[in-house]
Amino acid sequence: MIYTSLKSEAQFLAGSGFSWISWSSLTSVIPIGQEVLSSTIVCAASILLILIVGLPAGFAFSKLRFRLSTGIFLVMVSAMMVPLQAILMTEYVNVSRLHLTGGYTAAVLVYAALGTPSPSFSSPHIFEACRTN
Repeated sequence: MIYTSLKSEAQFLAGSGFSWISWSSLTSVIPIGQEVLSSTIVCAASILLILIVGLPAGFAFSKLRFRLSTGIFLVMVSAMMVPLQAILMTEYVNVSRLHLTGGYTAAVLVYAALGTPSPSFSSPHIFEACRTN
């Protein structure tokens, strides 16, 4: 597929040749560099926020014993089972009501909210394994 994308239409039909014409016309229409930068910013910020929230929660679930810890842990695990398609429309409504469309903030917050249960679920097992008596 990549080899074929490096041919012009005439070269494709002829069966031989090499050209950057397809890619240069693509990059003139679609700002690929800006899209990669935007994706990198959103992913990095989301991962940072997930780790800042998820790891302390996992530590608390493994080391601290409090009355509702099992119930809260079960709610976190249940949140992991909700498919994205089930909340997609409601998330858009929430984001638009908060006037967060058109920027990185909404994407970072939604991805972080959806990703936080995962380290909160998996890191208690790691912290339990590191438990010292």
